Amino acid sequence: MQRLRITHLTEYQFGSPVTLLPHRLLLRPREGHDLHIETSKLEIAPAHTAKWHRDVFDNSVAVVSFLEPAARLTIASEVVIQHYEEAPLDFLVEDYAVSHLGLASRFVSGYSHGSATEAGNASTHAWIEVYLPGPGWKGFDPTSGELTGNRHIPVAVARHPQTLPPVAGSFVGPAGLRPALIVNVQVTAL
Repeated sequence: MQRLRITHLTEYQFGSPVTLLPHRLLLRPREGHDLHIETSKLEIAPAHTAKWHRDVFDNSVAVVSFLEPAARLTIASEVVIQHYEEAPLDFLVEDYAVSHLGLASRFVSGYSHGSATEAGNASTHAWIEVYLPGPGWKGFDPTSGELTGNRHIPVAVARHPQTLPPVAGSFVGPAGLRPALIVNVQVTAL
């Protein structure tokens, strides 16, 4: 088991006040037998209300509505997790499914981080999962050519990648306004 702190900062600087429309946040990792959330903190400015729900894929979603115009939007998430996935190849596929046709698959969005020797090497990341009869959903990362394990932290799943950005929303402001975007993701071993 490893304990990890995930910090995810998204900040938009608009240059002048804009009206922020509701934003949808997918920042909370998916809990299960291999991942447990110890603590979770979400700080958002400007003034807002947040409502949490589970979507059809059982993703934890926050819908944030803003109470005032703002020249800056800051969303800061900090989550401490316990991650138990240490042997990703330790499974058996049911005999009838060995010859991997008609298997279900899904897109996964989350975080990827380097080993303890690669401190600070973290990013948002995506991979696929395939449902294997016997072990269940198993992740495959085509970017690194490996099965997912304790370097991969799933946040949300869906059928299509365009439905899973960590932060999604819009604003109303002057024509042609292009906000500056800052994104900073860190995964730190504790």
